Amino acid sequence: MRRRSITPALLISWSRLLSGSIRDPRVGRDVLIGGVAAVLMGLSTPLQFLLSSWLGRTPAPPILADLAVLSGVGPAVAQLLRSFDLAFPVFLLFLILLARVTLRNQWAAFGAITLLWSALVVLQSVDLLLDLAIFVPLIILIL
Repeated sequence: MRRRSITPALLISWSRLLSGSIRDPRVGRDVLIGGVAAVLMGLSTPLQFLLSSWLGRTPAPPILADLAVLSGVGPAVAQLLRSFDLAFPVFLLFLILLARVTLRNQWAAFGAITLLWSALVVLQSVDLLLDLAIFVPLIILIL
């Protein structure tokens, strides 16, 4: 029973979707927000590369794909399972739930996650202002 009092808004969309109410406005809103966040996450790296070159700064070298995945199904599946992108959304949802349970306030939890994620961006940043200008609005949109 405790979980329902912590995250009732999260349960509403899921229960409506699982009951077959695909055209429900709340389900549509959540799907739209998730789609926009996914597109922005996918565009964040190319946008960072383009913005740094447009501002006259030396862009970070692009991350090249591992071509071993083209040699067969086994290496492709292994690369998929090793991928950090596969576990990241689940880990982020876990952190949000953990922060909401610990802090007992939704906005304090979102602020804590935003600060934590911004600190991670700062620690691995090449161009700090550019990275924060791209990732902090993205984090706020996701949360």
